[in-house]
Amino acid sequence: MHQLQGRIEGALGYALALSGQIAEGFAPLQHTVGQTPFAHLTSRPALTALCVAWASEVYLHAGRVAEVNDLAVQVLACARERKERGTEAWTL
Repeated sequence: MHQLQGRIEGALGYALALSGQIAEGFAPLQHTVGQTPFAHLTSRPALTALCVAWASEVYLHAGRVAEVNDLAVQVLACARERKERGTEAWTL
């Protein structure tokens, strides 16, 4: 149940950001992916690279461009390693 809750929070944060509520979208996304997102990807397999891709898109909308490139490169690597082709396409 905890893993499903994380995905729901990530989706909520992404939806809030896309609706223009960027500041409100950060909290659920950061709770989901943590301060160091890729440490969690290996320890929490249900947290897909897609949640981190959402976070990078929200960072882009917030003007945090420096962080976006690093996250995007890491999301691509993770998605390719896990053979998550949809996430890879989304990220590109």
